[in-house]
Amino acid sequence: MQTLIQKDFYQIRRNRILALSFLAVLLLGIFSAKSYTLDIKSGAGAIGIFDAMVFDSTFVVILATLIASSLLGSEFKNRTVNHALYSGYTRTDIFLSKVITYLIVYNLLILVFPLAGCLRMIPTLGLGTTATEGMLHILKIIFYSIVLNSAMYSACLLIAFLCRDVAKTLALSTVYILSFALLMAYGKPAGLFDRVKILDAIPLIEIRYVVTENPAPRDLLLVALGALVLFACLTFLANAVFKRADLV
Repeated sequence: MQTLIQKDFYQIRRNRILALSFLAVLLLGIFSAKSYTLDIKSGAGAIGIFDAMVFDSTFVVILATLIASSLLGSEFKNRTVNHALYSGYTRTDIFLSKVITYLIVYNLLILVFPLAGCLRMIPTLGLGTTATEGMLHILKIIFYSIVLNSAMYSACLLIAFLCRDVAKTLALSTVYILSFALLMAYGKPAGLFDRVKILDAIPLIEIRYVVTENPAPRDLLLVALGALVLFACLTFLANAVFKRADLV
């Protein structure tokens, strides 16, 4: 499987659309960082900028979802998956390789935005805390961002392996992520989340909770476990669908 993962990464690295997307997100983080100085929610300095940009990264999450979903969907259109099967790889190896590759791509796209903004503002604002505390805080947020955003994206993995078509995968993934983004934008201010408590368990909401509320270790553990259970369930379903799919 290691060889298959290397092949997938080699193919991804040569994708110009993905390279331009990374560059666009990087530049967006650098040039928009200063605008977050009035929106610091959890601390001073560049660490506060990092937190504010993670809190406000819904647009980047949407962008990353659409890019990763379209690339994964194109794997079936270009018959890359079929070629891997003909080369003797098992469906489990192919599935794990695609999941690992696209989760890395997806999470890197999301994390480039706040990291670029944080680095941009260090010379202006300073770190806002000691180097050790700042690094530990950033690593904590990165960990929960990866866990929660991966749980969010696992539904798109299921869609991709269910549809096995770039147009359907992109369309359904767009509806999926925009629905949750609109729910956050309009449902929360309208008090919907206060009436339907389970909505607070949406991974996009949970990452904001981790960033702004500084939860106790027990609460952080529950957040991580909930996201991991969701991810495990949806990827299990995606794998089951893929194993039964007709790829002739």
